[in-house]
Amino acid sequence: MANPSATACRSRSPIAKLGRGRGYAVGERCSTTIGENIVSKSYRQIIRRFGPPLRSVTKPNQTLCVYYDTVGYQHGWSFCFRGQRIVSAAGNQPAPPGVH
Repeated sequence: MANPSATACRSRSPIAKLGRGRGYAVGERCSTTIGENIVSKSYRQIIRRFGPPLRSVTKPNQTLCVYYDTVGYQHGWSFCFRGQRIVSAAGNQPAPPGVH
């Protein structure tokens, strides 16, 4: 049986998927809105494209990591930055402590 959240994700218009959080809860994204070209984006561009993250964590090495839930899936995406430059992007990541 299909996951209702995943079905809802597929039924939204492509414009809503690419907008600044229109149609999604804060920190929530469809997996189809994240692609390989995401690694060339800056912190500012990620926030502008996906809206505020569900959770932000600054690691001891001054790397800022932001987490977004993926609609219809148990895990989400984590993006880490040093300054404005992305240093890692990983899907299928568990939510950081204190999120759910």
